[in-house]
Amino acid sequence: AHNNPKSIYVVRLDTSKIDVSKGLFSAMRKSFSHNELLDDQFGAGLTSSEILILSQYAEKQVENAPDYITSSLYSWCRTSYSYKIQGNYLTGDSYSLKISNRTTYCSHPVNSYFFDYRSLLSQSHFEIILEYAYGDTGGNEKYIEYLKKRENMAYAGPKLLIFTAVSQLALIGLLLAYYSFKNDGTDISKLIGHISSGLSLASFITCAIACISTTVIYLQFKSSIRQELSPYGFTLKLGTTFFGLLWVIFSLVLLSMTSWGGPTWCAPPALEYDEDVESQMEMFLQNTRDEDETE
Repeated sequence: AHNNPKSIYVVRLDTSKIDVSKGLFSAMRKSFSHNELLDDQFGAGLTSSEILILSQYAEKQVENAPDYITSSLYSWCRTSYSYKIQGNYLTGDSYSLKISNRTTYCSHPVNSYFFDYRSLLSQSHFEIILEYAYGDTGGNEKYIEYLKKRENMAYAGPKLLIFTAVSQLALIGLLLAYYSFKNDGTDISKLIGHISSGLSLASFITCAIACISTTVIYLQFKSSIRQELSPYGFTLKLGTTFFGLLWVIFSLVLLSMTSWGGPTWCAPPALEYDEDVESQMEMFLQNTRDEDETE
């Protein structure tokens, strides 16, 4: 299974400090604007100085957070940029941005649930986002059940792909054996052909289950992030290279299955040798020659 999210990642969670600060600022401003106690004290709207303080607070909360997180099934990497910003991007004024350098830190998940994105965000200095999005930084029983279900399905995919790889190697060996016995006058080559076609079908089914389930799981993961965290500036992208390779493997296994199964399952039945029919044909031909000679 793929284990290096720096080169080819399965998913990438964009957590740009600028976008997240904007999302947090909007959420905080909306929260303050709808707070009845504050309305009584300051009026229905926020003053320019209050907005400035709010924007500075939002920036401060995510200054140590990464700008994006890439992940494989077994590890993840956090990447941060150093910014030089002129102007206030939170209040809608014009600003200029310059990125000076980049740092990346990689590690394995600290808990047993890879899909525990809430804990991942908490470890990445997004605690305040979790408080606004979920009310706390922890999980509940429903969320834990979601993690268990998704993780069990996700870990089944690599196991099925391992079986697919082993079965394809076995088919290469059976192919060599098939041509070794093809012209020896026995039925061994036919037996090998039937075994190979059955194995290729099993290999295709497991590969199809792995590819479809993996794709569906991560699409659902993407949907969850969009519904819950997109208002705060988070977006999740699927790894184009990873999923492209995944479906190339599916196509190759499909080709293997049709190459083995097509000739075996679609070939016309062999004509059986019938001695009575042959003797009758010989008698018919002999009678025809005798009649020609008599004439």
